[in-house]
Amino acid sequence: MQETSYFHDPIHGHIHLSPLERAAVDTIEFQRLRFIRQNSLLHYVFPGAFHTRFAHSIGVCHNAYRLLKQLFPWQRDQYSNYVMQVTRLASLLHDVGHGAFSHMLPHVNVSGSSFLPTLKMVLNKPTLWNLSSTNDDPITQGLKEHFKGSEGSPIEHEALSVLIIKRIFHLLANGNAKHSGQDLLLGVSAHTWAQDVSSMLIGSIPVTNHFLTCAEALVGDKLKTLPRLDEESATLNNIGPDLKIILSSLVTGTIDADRMDYLMRDCQSCGVNYGVFDDVGLISALSIVCEKSHLKLGLNAKRTNTLDDYLWSRYQMFKQIYCHKTHNAYNVLLELAMNDLAADNKIKPPQSLDDYLKLTDDYIMSRVFEYAQSNPQGHSWAQSFAKRKLPKLLGVHEAAIDDPIWALDPKEIYKASDFDHYPGWQGDPFFITTTQKAEVIRRNKEAQTLPVIYYFNKHQNKYTKGSYLQQSVFFNSELKPNLRLAELSSRLNKRLLYFFKLQ
Repeated sequence: MQETSYFHDPIHGHIHLSPLERAAVDTIEFQRLRFIRQNSLLHYVFPGAFHTRFAHSIGVCHNAYRLLKQLFPWQRDQYSNYVMQVTRLASLLHDVGHGAFSHMLPHVNVSGSSFLPTLKMVLNKPTLWNLSSTNDDPITQGLKEHFKGSEGSPIEHEALSVLIIKRIFHLLANGNAKHSGQDLLLGVSAHTWAQDVSSMLIGSIPVTNHFLTCAEALVGDKLKTLPRLDEESATLNNIGPDLKIILSSLVTGTIDADRMDYLMRDCQSCGVNYGVFDDVGLISALSIVCEKSHLKLGLNAKRTNTLDDYLWSRYQMFKQIYCHKTHNAYNVLLELAMNDLAADNKIKPPQSLDDYLKLTDDYIMSRVFEYAQSNPQGHSWAQSFAKRKLPKLLGVHEAAIDDPIWALDPKEIYKASDFDHYPGWQGDPFFITTTQKAEVIRRNKEAQTLPVIYYFNKHQNKYTKGSYLQQSVFFNSELKPNLRLAELSSRLNKRLLYFFKLQ
């Protein structure tokens, strides 16, 4: 299949898209990402950080191309190969479910209720949200399983991405898009495409039999060329499911196309070097390896410290950029302003997927400033935001994401801290908190957390398994190997609680 179009990107240069990928990009559902910024209000702190999720998503698709080229060098045509197209499309569409200001909408409330519907509410009105009304639909069942226990919380953007992905493939299959038709879909049904692409984002959504068959054909007789780390690898089982785990981890995992792009894009746009890492070296060290009769993602031991550098870059970007106190102060004000707008019926909670798709940064921001200008002599949080009357930072509490302290009420955490407590803070309605999460190591039961480290033993003429848990400079060598990953996650995966006093 011939390349039909390309984008010129400031990070990656020319990015080529397949006809199917270009057709998905040209839908309104994807084009709306031009009006959603990658980092919410970070451009109020770093003026250059004005880039969008549209540009980021194109970049993630390109990184997926680079990763697939490294892992499957024998398959040069990524456009006609179903498994590769599924992976590339999942990378392209992974953020399509984001709404205005990305992670802020779930925190907006109207009369004590969430601005966004809960997953349970969406499941109860499937036709309005592009879901199947049957309980045996694999996508619906996968969403229920993945978000089990949190059905009553505001719906997450990952779930919304799945709903929008279903819509995009339906439009492409039924001639309701600029480019459409079964030839574009390689003769595969829209539902099959939607399920397999969604399964790369939500691990509990199973891949189809078509994906499993194509995955086996992709590896095929190339099994003999893959590094084998033990004798059991001579006979492989579950090739399809193994490839699903590997490829989904490259879309959304610890080493993935998403993180690689936003580290490079964000650090350039912010004018900092914290996110710089050796992307060429890291990708070139990746390979599919055979271990204990399964396929796994492997990393050449020579690049162990390249992986260290990548993880440290991500940690630094969180600490120095994403968790910047002024950025969080702006987020607090905008959240309060949106609460006021929702209470005054200036913005309305979405009742359907169509309503949700209207909620972009530009849509909300224009209403915030209009609200601030409508009563210039009065007081509103919209005015405070527009006039930059930022809340005063009282302190920040930082601890591991799984630290038991997070079970306490924020006021209890503040009381127990060594901050200077101003008189009357306990009953002050202007005392407010907000949280930020920094997740460097993605612990996912449905995907590989870290690659298998391997090296070639020239004396024995065979591949040998190493251990990142032993070779990385990050780990505490005095700990037992089975405790090292948990200890590293505890050090790099943080939650920050900010205490502010509104003005």
